[in-house]
Amino acid sequence: MPQTDTVGEYFHREARRFDSIYEDDKKPCQRIIDALFRGVVRRRYELTMERMGKMNGERILDVGCGSGRYSISAVLTGAGEAIGIDLAPNMIALAEEYSQRAGVSDRCKWMKADFLVSDEINGKFDYILAMGFFDYVSNPVVFLRKMKGLLKGTLIASFPKRWEARNFIRKARLSIFGCGVRYYTSGEIKKLFASAGMKEGNLEIQILSRDYLVFYSGDDDKKTRAVNG
Repeated sequence: MPQTDTVGEYFHREARRFDSIYEDDKKPCQRIIDALFRGVVRRRYELTMERMGKMNGERILDVGCGSGRYSISAVLTGAGEAIGIDLAPNMIALAEEYSQRAGVSDRCKWMKADFLVSDEINGKFDYILAMGFFDYVSNPVVFLRKMKGLLKGTLIASFPKRWEARNFIRKARLSIFGCGVRYYTSGEIKKLFASAGMKEGNLEIQILSRDYLVFYSGDDDKKTRAVNG
């Protein structure tokens, strides 16, 4: 079975539990577990939304969108359109539910599809997001190349750090479900972006607990040119 199918099935089963990380209304024991082991998920969401700031009609592509939390927040702060793509049907169902509840379903499009082979994503995007996505892909370069072709603004992505004490436990737990996970060093991330034809000078890597939070400014990013010029 292809790894993409396995990952999609895993997050299909775990959609509600995983999405509960973003909720404040939960049992104290679950709140403690999430804070200890999954706090980085909430923190990278907060930092990403801070970095994107208030939107003004921007176009968002959310690869591995999960329940759509990032896209919906972006639209609520002024993005003109958000497209979310994910392999897990239950994640897409949650995204549809939440966008309707938030009153922004007219500006959100959700796709249950494989990003790499989908031909339904067209045009350029001001922001491309890939949170918790590169954990589960065996050939990151081909995904980065496709993202580069769709990018006119900023790519924001997370990559799990290689040398973390919890990695062995996480890898063993996910292997039970046939769900492989990949870890990275900052040097490996730079090489991956270079192999995808992306300039190191446009790349910013931040350490965020067990993750790297990566920002890549596309060559058409007017904000970057204004800062650097």
